[in-house]
Amino acid sequence: ADGSIRRLRARKGVVVAGGTLASSRLLADSGITGTGSGISLNIACPVIALMPEGTDMRAWDEDQMTSYVDRGDFLLESHFQPPMSMASMMPGWFDAHGQRMRAYNRLASAGILIPADRCGQIKSGALSFKLRDDVELPLLRRALATLVKVHFAAGAEEVYPALARGQVLRPGDDIDGFFAAAIREPDDV
Repeated sequence: ADGSIRRLRARKGVVVAGGTLASSRLLADSGITGTGSGISLNIACPVIALMPEGTDMRAWDEDQMTSYVDRGDFLLESHFQPPMSMASMMPGWFDAHGQRMRAYNRLASAGILIPADRCGQIKSGALSFKLRDDVELPLLRRALATLVKVHFAAGAEEVYPALARGQVLRPGDDIDGFFAAAIREPDDV
């Protein structure tokens, strides 16, 4: 805390637990080569659903995350966002956005979690990370489509995946076709 430098010696080994970025930087600064490459991370993406009139989700009165479903190559996770976080993920501008947020009591939310195995590296002290078109992007599309279908099976009237263009899905839409067209590159999510 005071900025002083101490030298430590270990006879058998050292555990570095500073997180992906800090540990890679610490090891590189210590002269250990080959660090900061092949970084793996989990990618999470929320999907919000508007449930029917008369539904009172009261999600703020519960734990934010309580359960998950393991689909083998991805997870579906329960979660909910406080109003400010929810507003940042809600699509639309001005009146449309305000109308959706006024239905906060009717909003259900969950997310997907996919692995991104060895897609990153530290370059000049910063993380460079790229999802692969043939591995992570198809998995991301499939995981999001699965969660949207779950929301509709639960009675959702509209579903708002966290996409850059703020699209809205409704019952009867071609969900798989939608995600095939909507997610062409990582920046679409």
